[in-house]
Amino acid sequence: SQITGLAFDSQNQLWISCLSKNDFYSSSGGLIRFDDSLSVVMREKNGLSSNNVKSIFVDDMDNLWLNTDKGITIYNVLSGTMKYLNEKNGLPSLVIRDVEFADSNQLWVCTNSGIARLDWHEQLTRGSAVSDQTASVIIYSEKDGLLTNDIRRAAFHPEHGVWVGTRRGSFSIGRLNPDQDDEGTLTSYNKKLFEINSESESLFERAQQYIETGEYDKAREIYLDVLDRSGTQNWADDAVLLLAKSYEMEGNYEESQKYYEMLISNYPESDLASEAYIGIGMIAEKNNRFDEAINAYSRAEEKTDNKSVVNQTQILKQKAEIRKISHERAQTEKLAALISEKTNELSAAKDKDTDQITKELRELEDLARKSAKAAGYQLRLYKVKPDDTLWDLSRQFLGDANKWKDFFVANEGKISDPNMIYQGQTIIVLTLEKGYKEKLEKFLTYNVSAGEDLATIAVKLYGDEQKWELIYQANREKCPNSPKKSLPAMQIFVPVE
Repeated sequence: SQITGLAFDSQNQLWISCLSKNDFYSSSGGLIRFDDSLSVVMREKNGLSSNNVKSIFVDDMDNLWLNTDKGITIYNVLSGTMKYLNEKNGLPSLVIRDVEFADSNQLWVCTNSGIARLDWHEQLTRGSAVSDQTASVIIYSEKDGLLTNDIRRAAFHPEHGVWVGTRRGSFSIGRLNPDQDDEGTLTSYNKKLFEINSESESLFERAQQYIETGEYDKAREIYLDVLDRSGTQNWADDAVLLLAKSYEMEGNYEESQKYYEMLISNYPESDLASEAYIGIGMIAEKNNRFDEAINAYSRAEEKTDNKSVVNQTQILKQKAEIRKISHERAQTEKLAALISEKTNELSAAKDKDTDQITKELRELEDLARKSAKAAGYQLRLYKVKPDDTLWDLSRQFLGDANKWKDFFVANEGKISDPNMIYQGQTIIVLTLEKGYKEKLEKFLTYNVSAGEDLATIAVKLYGDEQKWELIYQANREKCPNSPKKSLPAMQIFVPVE
């Protein structure tokens, strides 16, 4: 397991907190007590709220405060009881950055949605279980004057209050007055007392200048220097993200993905993790790994509360789904053309040459069926009979004689004239698989007339020439990255707005 924290209780027992998994490794996780051996292992089945324990703290009452991805679990070593703090009893978020005790009856919890002050009404004594119901909770957030709701660290001083560190460009410091007679007024937060790592900001600016002139190696030297100085502190995750982006801009996707994965693995609570998942998704798309891309965009959506990022990931997922269908459909059509060539080759071959050609033909057919299935279609090979017409075949296979154009497009290159198909000719039949109708309702199929361009189609469908790129993204295998370049007659997918 990946160890996230160590703490001794009053009996000198060592407790170890562990993560159970992330996207790059998997293990048991949970809470471990270490004597001469691993004598106690506690996980969800023993009462923990989650096996992902991100940090551990032992208070004077021998309570273990366990920060998990489902809130805080409070385990009393002496009594063996467990209590839980989460959104149900007052926490503003389950993304917990830090926990700070003011005294045995007051706790400050830093989250990505503000800082919470919990006051217990009953004096705690050694061995007593912490109550999860008898605490009053006060939440401080941007509406109370904080520069941001993302609170990274807190430190308590009995005379000078609670000092909170937030991340808003530079590292900003403020102070909360924990006076029990009021609700803890914000006394001097808006006065920016000092900035930490201002040098890192200027270094990043210099690195950006190198990026703009294409001097990626020089920029990366700066990012690595900041990473080396920062360690696990602020700016480290920024440096890793910028390293990943620099390699991506240079086209080195393998190195780029390595740094995106490093950010997610080493800084799982970073607010930049969603950007890293988006980067991984875009690299996957570039390599036609669409399922991997869709999964990465979904993880990015889970990692953020930012509505604009959520909207961005949803659009990216939709585009990836469109591109997957378009890519697989295009692959199917290419394979269908090869099948037609191989069928003609088989017809012209002498008896002794047919075995190898037949084997190659079956392999192509299997590949075509798999590709068609990935695009939501079932592929059939049909040998034309006397008196067959595309009109009749469309009614038979597609359920609508008026869909003969779809039939014609699927067999582009094999049928030169929609009015002329020949007995014995092998043609492709693509029918929509059950369950894919709802997915494809997100898109229109549009039959392009020879000579049309993406800008013209965008005006026709959306009333806006600038939306040509939306159509291009859905049909990159078929269409040029140009709004005015003429297109051949073909069928494309168009997103429904």
